[in-house]
Amino acid sequence: MALTARTAEAGCFAPAGALQLAPGVTEPYRTGAPQLAGYRNGPNLRRLPPGKIEPAVTAEEDALVWEAHARRGSRPAFPPPAAFLPPQDPLWAEVVDFLATRLRAEDRVLAPPSLWGALPEGPALSDVFKGSYGWIVVHKGEIGPQDLAFCQRLLRQAVPVLANAVFVVWCARPQADLPDISESPHFEAYCVRLRELAMQNRQPAARFSAWSARLAGLGRVALRHLPRSLHAYSAARTRQSCYHMPLFMLRPPADPALPHLFASPSIARPVSQLCTHEQFQEPDYARLCAMLGEAPVHPPHRKQWEFCFILAAIEAAGLLRPGLRAVGFGTGKEPMPAALAAQGLDVVATDAPPELHVASGWARSSQHSSGVLELHRSRLLSREVFLRRVSHRPVDMNAIPADLTGFDIAWSACALEHLGSLRHGLDFIGNSLGCLRPGGLAVHTTEFNLVSDTRTVQHAGLSLYRKCDIEEFLSRMRAAGHDVWPLNLHPGSTPLDEVIDLPPFPLRHTTPHLKLEVRRYVSTSIGLVIRKAGAPEQGQPRPTT
Repeated sequence: MALTARTAEAGCFAPAGALQLAPGVTEPYRTGAPQLAGYRNGPNLRRLPPGKIEPAVTAEEDALVWEAHARRGSRPAFPPPAAFLPPQDPLWAEVVDFLATRLRAEDRVLAPPSLWGALPEGPALSDVFKGSYGWIVVHKGEIGPQDLAFCQRLLRQAVPVLANAVFVVWCARPQADLPDISESPHFEAYCVRLRELAMQNRQPAARFSAWSARLAGLGRVALRHLPRSLHAYSAARTRQSCYHMPLFMLRPPADPALPHLFASPSIARPVSQLCTHEQFQEPDYARLCAMLGEAPVHPPHRKQWEFCFILAAIEAAGLLRPGLRAVGFGTGKEPMPAALAAQGLDVVATDAPPELHVASGWARSSQHSSGVLELHRSRLLSREVFLRRVSHRPVDMNAIPADLTGFDIAWSACALEHLGSLRHGLDFIGNSLGCLRPGGLAVHTTEFNLVSDTRTVQHAGLSLYRKCDIEEFLSRMRAAGHDVWPLNLHPGSTPLDEVIDLPPFPLRHTTPHLKLEVRRYVSTSIGLVIRKAGAPEQGQPRPTT
């Protein structure tokens, strides 16, 4: 990765024969620095005998002096040599500009030396795989087989915050204002590169043990929670991690009035529940997939479960009937609008306005929708019937238009966790009830944190909801008079419910994707169902505990 391993001497990293500082010397010698006249490059920067003429300083010595400064976070009085200056290229300039406004004096930056000369003074710079770093810059074109373990460690201990055709920039101390680029095509290309290397270099984990030891200080996460040996990506995809339910999942809600249960969830009897493998094996699951125009996926994938769960909840509420109206948020190109239209419902599908897609990076992912025909499924209904029943409009989920009202159903599938924070997503669910008639149904799926009820991910582009977040919100909805369906946080009990899919995630999955590792946490999908306050129409059932 253009990051060459070096040795540690005298408190800084330097190549063999590099400039070393003698005690009491605060700046290496260079022509034009009279306070250090008489010192020269050497093991101890020894003073030359009186009368001895100092030889001319070479370009190589200038580079060593500049490098020694940069590793300490300072800068010499003379300009950086060419080796420490990036080429005149907008992709390199993009990285420099991004870091220039975010680096702090106490940061340590791991980056190719060719970027050093353009970075601000203060942060210590390194190209050494040792110690801990706040920022890491990876040159995608320089990744080799020897870097597989390091790149895998980055996926566990840092967050990608910038990706372009040349670089991926990682932050080990994520901040709320940093972008989420996990869906960026440039980051996907980086992941593809790792997969190719892993397939070409099937090396046992023991081959990475030395790298693991040298990387032991990277990031802020305690490594005792990680495997002792690192595996290449291909080995990790075969092995996968194993999920063990923490005890807090068994704790009843703090609000005793909140309806809840703890039993294996069923797609045939939906409540507010988690995605589990047993639901894929129920006869109703195949029936719901057929309503989506799909076959059940193998291996099981939680995204398909989300659509089936939404359909199951609408059906259980007695609202899957012709003539009713439904509004979907953040629909992308999902099959739900066509599936509901095929059942005779009138549907308004919404997705973020173009300016939001561009700003968030979704425009490059080809997952958003900008027109109604992108949602048509010819196997479910004809184009003419589809256009008569389905319309499309841009909507910012953080600012739902006041005229979007009078619906019987409001839904979203794993969209609300991308709205900016935990609070933004929960506020959206509450605001979506304003789109409904009395007795209308809101069904939303989102990310659920399976391993912690105290710490979580809250990022501008992604938030993982904890048990306490969900319970507190549902208690507020119940206190407001809404009908909250029982909360069931049973995580499943089959062998596939123990499998944790590891990043990077390929576009075509060959392993179960029910639980996944997200920035050092384990997440799965949760479906939440709330019926708006008001008398439901006669004949519409309500689930019971």
